[in-house]
Amino acid sequence: MTTHPSKTNQSSTAGDTRAPNPSGGRRALGIVLWIVQALVALNFAFAGISKLIGDQMQVDMFTTLGAEPWLRLVVGVCEIAGAVGLLIPRLTPLAAACLSLLMIGAVISTLAVIGGSVVLPLVLAVVTATIAVLRFRMRRNRPATP
Repeated sequence: MTTHPSKTNQSSTAGDTRAPNPSGGRRALGIVLWIVQALVALNFAFAGISKLIGDQMQVDMFTTLGAEPWLRLVVGVCEIAGAVGLLIPRLTPLAAACLSLLMIGAVISTLAVIGGSVVLPLVLAVVTATIAVLRFRMRRNRPATP
């Protein structure tokens, strides 16, 4: 006695009530976020170091702002701390949110005083804000561990 292939397929899947596994998409998002976070962290680390070592372009920019030299150093330390924070899972959402605020300040100061393109700080503000929101959501939706 032979069975019809469609009947055997129906019986094997008819009782399957499992929901699709959403963790695959979440895992892929996590991998993409880590790559983006690493690239953004490198950008902020280099920018912070250039401020701390007194790169002439950075000195000139803060002079144009009318800022004291200590502000350049504080911003450099904040950028380096944020870069490190992006790579520490517990600190990532907070670091990304703080870096986003820092970049909003950069956009405002560029528009109001310095002049020139705001594309890079604006892109960094959006990217870091996106990282913050996604990481906050991923943390909130993480299943509790026993």
